[in-house]
Amino acid sequence: MKILTCVAAVLMAICVPAAFAGESIYEAALKAPGRLESDLKRDETSKPDEIMAFFDIQTGMKIADLFAGGGYYSELLASVVGEEGLVVSHNNQAYIPFVKEELEARYTEGRLPNVKRLLKEAEQMELGESQFDAVFLVMAYHDLFFKDQGWDIDAEKFMSQIKAALKPGGKLCVIDHIAKDGSGTDDAKTLHRIDPAFAKSEIEKAGFKFMRSTDVLKNTEDDHSKSVFDKDMRRRSDRFVFLFEKKS
Repeated sequence: MKILTCVAAVLMAICVPAAFAGESIYEAALKAPGRLESDLKRDETSKPDEIMAFFDIQTGMKIADLFAGGGYYSELLASVVGEEGLVVSHNNQAYIPFVKEELEARYTEGRLPNVKRLLKEAEQMELGESQFDAVFLVMAYHDLFFKDQGWDIDAEKFMSQIKAALKPGGKLCVIDHIAKDGSGTDDAKTLHRIDPAFAKSEIEKAGFKFMRSTDVLKNTEDDHSKSVFDKDMRRRSDRFVFLFEKKS
């Protein structure tokens, strides 16, 4: 009887989530060993533990991180979803030159085995149907309206792929830089910002139900007139955080 009691105690110790020790799974992800120094610095202004908690990301989920860039959120999400979950980290070819070194550092020696990297153009991501519990679109929704030589995305087609790829009731998690009220997509190319009201309306038209928002990334010192790459704005822009759900 004592042996069975001891075994049960050991198994409980192994299975108890971090929250039982006074630490959430999101806080634990930030403290995971081997994270890049640049990621630790970004944590200060991106507040990813609060963001992932707001979106209610859970162990075992399958998540697509679209236009993932250097993979900052892909790694954090991989830590939260654990071995039973999966993160598909997507980029298109145009992103790669800007994040090549970061990607090499992040994925060296197979350090993120539950992340599958996907290099596909925006209109042909091949995400499948009803595959994902959540899709992350971080600081990238405005890029659907950025028009330039070699970059012209069909926003309607892009969003239709996301809707198809999500399971019924799946989450669409959107974070982006705020543009001035009523500006629509005017600042998408010049300032890399987008009007939150426009984004919300267009995403709803694409077949998603708006669930809630949070001001966790709000910055009242940002008057929305500068590029998000300005030295005063880098990682400090006023950002909206929207949670949508796929309509049936």
